[in-house]
Amino acid sequence: MPRQVARYLLHPALASTTKATGPIEAGLSMMHARGQVMKKQVYIALAASVLGGILSQLIASSVAFAQAQPSVQKEIRAQNFVLTDDAGNTVGVFSTVIQRVTGKRAIVLFDQTGKQIWSAGDSPLRQLSQR
Repeated sequence: MPRQVARYLLHPALASTTKATGPIEAGLSMMHARGQVMKKQVYIALAASVLGGILSQLIASSVAFAQAQPSVQKEIRAQNFVLTDDAGNTVGVFSTVIQRVTGKRAIVLFDQTGKQIWSAGDSPLRQLSQR
């Protein structure tokens, strides 16, 4: 008996070739068989986790990344911009006018009544009655 136990401890493959003659040898061979099954289960679990990780990256990669941004217009052209409130009422108009004195265009902002309340590029010699 001690010789077979020593044989198993030195090389488990040798223990499986010998016949189990007593309870110790039978217990050792059963432990060896269980160890082999557990090894297989660990390898299967490891392979499944690696495969699952790879598949999740392949499936989720298209969803996880930001979508392509729409092209941004570099320029907007209009003759007037009408500013409205939440109800859709006109609050002001951003436009251009031709100056009377110089004949050049100026940028102006009109209120809801049509009165000019701001301007840029306007002549400094504008009449006081127009202010």
